[in-house]
Amino acid sequence: MRKRTGTRRVDTMISAYVEWREASRLVHDAYRGWASATGLRARAAFWRCMAALDAQEWAAQVYPSLGWRVRHSGASDGDLSGQLAA
Repeated sequence: MRKRTGTRRVDTMISAYVEWREASRLVHDAYRGWASATGLRARAAFWRCMAALDAQEWAAQVYPSLGWRVRHSGASDGDLSGQLAA
Protein backbone atom coordinates (compact mmCIF):
# COMPACT_ATOMS: atom_id res chain seq x y z
CA MET A 1 0.00 0.00 0.00
CA ARG A 2 2.86 2.35 0.82
CA LYS A 3 4.38 1.94 -2.66
CA ARG A 4 1.02 2.64 -4.27
CA THR A 5 0.62 5.84 -2.25
CA GLY A 6 4.16 6.90 -3.17
CA THR A 7 3.51 6.20 -6.82
CA ARG A 8 0.32 8.29 -6.71
CA ARG A 9 2.22 11.14 -5.10
CA VAL A 10 4.91 11.01 -7.78
CA ASP A 11 2.25 10.89 -10.51
CA THR A 12 0.53 13.90 -8.95
CA MET A 13 3.84 15.76 -8.78
CA ILE A 14 4.58 15.01 -12.44
CA SER A 15 1.09 16.22 -13.40
CA ALA A 16 1.69 19.42 -11.44
CA TYR A 17 4.97 19.93 -13.29
CA VAL A 18 3.23 19.49 -16.63
CA GLU A 19 0.54 21.97 -15.55
CA TRP A 20 3.23 24.49 -14.55
CA ARG A 21 4.98 24.09 -17.92
CA GLU A 22 1.69 24.57 -19.75
CA ALA A 23 0.91 27.64 -17.63
CA SER A 24 4.35 29.02 -18.47
CA ARG A 25 3.69 28.53 -22.18
CA LEU A 26 0.34 30.30 -21.86
CA VAL A 27 2.06 33.26 -20.17
CA HIS A 28 4.52 33.44 -23.04
CA ASP A 29 1.73 33.33 -25.62
CA ALA A 30 -0.39 35.88 -23.73
CA TYR A 31 2.54 38.25 -23.38
CA ARG A 32 3.30 38.03 -27.11
CA GLY A 33 -0.36 38.83 -27.81
CA TRP A 34 -0.27 41.79 -25.47
CA ALA A 35 3.01 43.10 -26.88
CA SER A 36 1.59 43.17 -30.40
CA ALA A 37 -1.91 44.42 -29.55
CA THR A 38 -3.07 48.00 -29.98
CA GLY A 39 -6.11 50.00 -28.91
CA LEU A 40 -8.91 48.17 -27.16
CA ARG A 41 -7.35 44.82 -27.98
CA ALA A 42 -4.33 45.79 -25.87
CA ARG A 43 -6.52 46.14 -22.79
CA ALA A 44 -8.09 42.70 -23.27
CA ALA A 45 -4.67 41.22 -24.03
CA PHE A 46 -3.27 42.75 -20.85
CA TRP A 47 -5.97 41.09 -18.73
CA ARG A 48 -5.40 37.74 -20.48
CA CYS A 49 -1.72 38.12 -19.65
CA MET A 50 -2.49 38.87 -16.00
CA ALA A 51 -4.81 35.84 -15.77
CA ALA A 52 -2.11 33.64 -17.29
CA LEU A 53 0.43 34.98 -14.79
CA ASP A 54 -1.95 34.23 -11.91
CA ALA A 55 -2.41 30.66 -13.14
CA GLN A 56 1.32 30.23 -13.53
CA GLU A 57 1.95 31.58 -10.04
CA TRP A 58 -0.52 29.10 -8.57
CA ALA A 59 1.07 26.22 -10.47
CA ALA A 60 4.52 27.39 -9.40
CA GLN A 61 3.42 27.16 -5.76
CA VAL A 62 1.74 23.76 -6.05
CA TYR A 63 4.56 21.93 -7.80
CA PRO A 64 7.32 22.42 -5.19
CA SER A 65 4.95 21.68 -2.31
CA LEU A 66 4.13 18.33 -3.92
CA GLY A 67 7.82 17.69 -4.49
CA TRP A 68 8.47 18.28 -0.81
CA ARG A 69 5.76 15.79 0.15
CA VAL A 70 7.11 13.14 -2.22
CA ARG A 71 10.64 13.65 -1.01
CA HIS A 72 9.64 13.32 2.63
CA SER A 73 7.24 10.41 2.23
CA GLY A 74 9.69 7.66 2.97
CA ALA A 75 12.34 7.88 0.27
CA SER A 76 15.80 7.70 1.79
CA ASP A 77 18.13 10.63 1.12
CA GLY A 78 15.59 12.14 -1.29
CA ASP A 79 15.96 9.17 -3.67
CA LEU A 80 12.71 8.82 -5.60
CA SER A 81 13.84 5.83 -7.64
CA GLY A 82 12.14 3.39 -5.29
CA GLN A 83 8.84 5.23 -5.61
CA LEU A 84 9.17 5.64 -9.34
CA ALA A 85 9.85 1.93 -9.77
CA ALA A 86 6.80 0.96 -7.71
